[in-house]
This record gives sequence, C-alpha cells and structure tokens, in this order.
Amino acid sequence: MKVVPAAFERELQIVDEEIQYLSEKMSAIRRRINEESGKYQDNADRKYTLNNVARFLGRMEIAIQTYDRIGSDSELEQKIQEIDTRLSELRKIVNENEIQKKIKAALRYIESEANKIVSGLDAERPDDPIEFIIKDLTICVKNASGRSDYLWEIGSASNWLAYHIALSLAFQKFFQERGEISIPSFLVFDQPSQVYFPQKLARRNEEDSIDDQANLKDEDKEAVQKIFTTLSKYIMNTKAKVQILVMEHADEDVWGEIENIHLVKRWRGNNEKLVPVEWVD
Repeated sequence: MKVVPAAFERELQIVDEEIQYLSEKMSAIRRRINEESGKYQDNADRKYTLNNVARFLGRMEIAIQTYDRIGSDSELEQKIQEIDTRLSELRKIVNENEIQKKIKAALRYIESEANKIVSGLDAERPDDPIEFIIKDLTICVKNASGRSDYLWEIGSASNWLAYHIALSLAFQKFFQERGEISIPSFLVFDQPSQVYFPQKLARRNEEDSIDDQANLKDEDKEAVQKIFTTLSKYIMNTKAKVQILVMEHADEDVWGEIENIHLVKRWRGNNEKLVPVEWVD
C-alpha cells in the first residue's frame, strides 16, 4: 500500500481552508444582498405610501375648497340638494326588488282579469286558474290537484283562441287603466271564427245526418257568439276608451243582435278590399 506524502496532506488542508473561507464570504454576500433588497422594498413601499398620502391630501384640499365655496354659494348648494333628491328617486325606480314586486303585482292583476274573461269563452277548463309565464310568453293552466299544464299541452284551437283573447283583453285593461303608460287603445282580431267554421263542418262525413250537422253548426255559432259577447262586455266594463276591430267572415246572424257590435264595412263580392286594389297595382 502506497503512503500519501505529507506534502499532499498539507496541500489538501490548504484547499479545505480556502473552500471554507470562500463559502463564508459567499454567505456574507447573500446576506448583504437580502439586506439591500429589503431596504429597497421598504423604500419602494414608503415611496408608494407617500404618493398615496400626497394624493389624499390633494383630494382633501380640493374637497375643503369645494365645501368652502358651497358654503358661500346658496344657489350651488340648492342644486346639489335637488340632484340628491333626484338620485334618491332614481334609486327607487331602478331598485331590483321594487321592480320585481311591481312585475309580480302586474302579473297577478292580469292573470285575475284573464280568468274572469276566459270563463265566458269556449274553453275546456274555464274555472281553472291561469298563470302567465313571462319569460316564455305563454301560460299555464292549473287544475284542482295543483298540476300545471302549458298551453301547448292543453291542445285544441278553441282553447288557444279563448286564452289568447282573454290575455289580450286583460293586458289591454291593465295598460289603459294606468294613464302614464303609452299603449295604443285598440285591439285587432282577425277571423276568430276560423277556429270553428267552416273547418269543423268540412270534417263531417257525408253520411252524417242533417240534424247532426245542424247541431254542430249551432254549437259553433254559439261559441263564436261568446267571443263577440265577451268583447261587448269588455267595452262596456272598461274604464278607458278602447276600440276593438274584428275582421270576420261570420255574418249578422252570429253577431247582429249583440250590443256594441257594429258593421263598418263589408269587403265581399265587390271590388272594395281591405287593402285597396290601387295600392297593389
């Protein structure tokens, strides 16, 4: 086994001491760097704080000057009070809770009126309460067990017609009884009797008896008469001046004896049309 020379041992000791010295020096440099970094951050934070203080004092000075000026300017002070009052009023208007309360109250009123109106029309469930679904612009009809049926689930064109007429009149009444709402005070219905005839009669087979066809016609006429009677009652009961225009193929034997129903013009079998021919040509 070879013996390590003493000179090598001394050289290794010198190297170890130098490594230890350099390590301590590096640690000292790192501590100095950390201390300087901390001082820099403290100075930056202090500078940021001083800038904030300066800005705050500047705003405070402007506010004091404004306050002093207002104190000596009664006209400006009065304007500020008027603006504050107006802001309070506007906050009430745009208050979400108040808006939702008003919407719910309006819907309850419209639904209640529609329920009253539909009871006089040809609906299968005239006594079941109506709920208007505002987000879908449709209605639900609730039965005694609490089940809600949407309008498209109920089916039957006569049902749809009855609920549409009832809701249209209810909305019109709601708007017209509030004078500050600018809604035109008239409604237009185009051929409401189309639901009943001649479609139903056309579906009858030739083998049906004459009496059956006559009964069906009478039932259809009665259903259409309910529409005109409902419109007439609405005109009589509403507090506002509302006009209802009905473009209809049904003759006087359907609506002729109903109060407040008046024939304005007949566009049948002649050259006079609702839309004048010269407009088309």
